[in-house]
Amino acid sequence: MRREKLYILSIIIIFMYACDSKEFNKDFDKQKSIELFDEIFKQEDMQRMTCIFEKPNWRVFENSEYFRSSVREELKIKDTSFFNFQIKLLDQFIITDEFDFSKKIIDKEAYQDFLNTGNYRIIKDTTMYNRFDWLIDNNCPHGFINISKPLFNEDYNKAIVHLEFDCGPLCGFEKSIVFVLKNKKWSAEDVMEFDLVIY
Repeated sequence: MRREKLYILSIIIIFMYACDSKEFNKDFDKQKSIELFDEIFKQEDMQRMTCIFEKPNWRVFENSEYFRSSVREELKIKDTSFFNFQIKLLDQFIITDEFDFSKKIIDKEAYQDFLNTGNYRIIKDTTMYNRFDWLIDNNCPHGFINISKPLFNEDYNKAIVHLEFDCGPLCGFEKSIVFVLKNKKWSAEDVMEFDLVIY
């Protein structure tokens, strides 16, 4: 009798846990990411860039409460499980050929090589920048793009994407853009300012 009670109790606990844990659809999220990327990459600046970095630099620290609260507030995310799902996908995100951006993908080793060429050299009173040389040598004459996975709200009609352009020495910028979906088209609505963008 006692064994039966334990068995029933364990089934109830498993059932309660299963009901409490939520499953979110990664494939749907990926589809929505691709739709937003398609809109972003229609921009002239994005088309001009021939290279894209495989692993975005935008990082979220677990203890970054400022970042987390700012994103949740901007996207009006109420469900903590959904928000954690978005953060997990952001952290795991890498650019692969399946996104079909028609750009050369710069892997981590190549990007580190690019960063290591940050010092300039003087040749015959002319400043020659190693980073510019690297971009030319690696078929990235206009520089490259760093783009994060979009962080979506629960309705998938608002998102934040971090973009970074690096086009050589003293050239480039980064911004976190808020996009909204209206009439089945994504458009930039605002730029978020974060004190913490991690390199």
